[in-house]
Amino acid sequence: MKKLLLIFFSVFFSFNEIKLVQAKCSFNCPKFVKNEALTLWDKSSNDNKWCNPHISPSIKKYNTDVKRYKYPYPENGFEKFLVENASTINYAIINSNEFDFKTYKAQILELAKSNSFSKLNWAGKGASPSFATAIVIKSVAYSYALIDEYEKFSEKDAKIIRDWVTGIEKNIHKRASSLDHQIAIATTHILWGAASKDETFFKKGQKGMMSFLNKAKKNGKIANDVRNNNEVMHHLVQGAEVLELNGVNIYSKVFNDSTLHNIVENHAKNVLDVGNKKTKTSGDMHDRARSIMRSQGYGTHIAWVPIYLKRYKNLKSSNAVIELRQALREKYGDFKPFFGQQIAINTSCYYGDEI
Repeated sequence: MKKLLLIFFSVFFSFNEIKLVQAKCSFNCPKFVKNEALTLWDKSSNDNKWCNPHISPSIKKYNTDVKRYKYPYPENGFEKFLVENASTINYAIINSNEFDFKTYKAQILELAKSNSFSKLNWAGKGASPSFATAIVIKSVAYSYALIDEYEKFSEKDAKIIRDWVTGIEKNIHKRASSLDHQIAIATTHILWGAASKDETFFKKGQKGMMSFLNKAKKNGKIANDVRNNNEVMHHLVQGAEVLELNGVNIYSKVFNDSTLHNIVENHAKNVLDVGNKKTKTSGDMHDRARSIMRSQGYGTHIAWVPIYLKRYKNLKSSNAVIELRQALREKYGDFKPFFGQQIAINTSCYYGDEI
């Protein structure tokens, strides 16, 4: 009996320390309102020469729990999924005629049926697992939109995936205190709503982004420090592009005397001023100082640049963003394709990257 009690308490306290949170939606779940006009996928600016690396789709099991961000990446963790899924999307863009969309569909269904990434594991130190779950949904949104264009989901399969996403979406709100986490939630709603033709999620994201932009300061900043402001830009520019694609002219609106163009321009100039100097972020003061001036990374990179320049190449604000890209390539010698894991796609491949 004593042995059984020891086993019980050991299991209980071990579980309590890890603090796993199961994703589920059983009450007050968002109603699916279909809007066929919504779109996430715009192939007008794809640039195949930047779509590296690329891999063929395969069916793989990923972890149920989402742990704090860790490098080197744990096998079958969310970090591996983000990298592998982005590379699979690259391959679909390069050669959609020969791409195996049936296998890719089976992979996304496997995620849903096995309830992948449905538990938050807060043990240890590192970036938030609830924040990571938002990025997982972003990644799945691009997959869903691609597959549904070439290998249509049946209503049964679409519901399986929607139910899974609705379940794990409950987790993305946990401990969302940082600015980049808050805007990531709004952008996640926009992207998933557009991909799945779900008016409820899309409108929720649109409202969330409008509310977030009211945090803009008179000086055109959202976060005070340039690195945290850059972390905000990943999600802000990405979500704004999808809103514009769907007829929401967010760039023309004024927030505390600044338009989004002003915010982008001011930020690009601030990054140019910092250069490749390593800086801390107020979004996570425990993280070591890093350089923003990188084409690739988890959160420290400027992979949002091709998204903005895809739509805006000839504005005053565009000049600062073009100068930023040129500095990265010519002054700092970084010629890798843009890929930010927090954006979830290779933006050079998806949006093009003229130099």
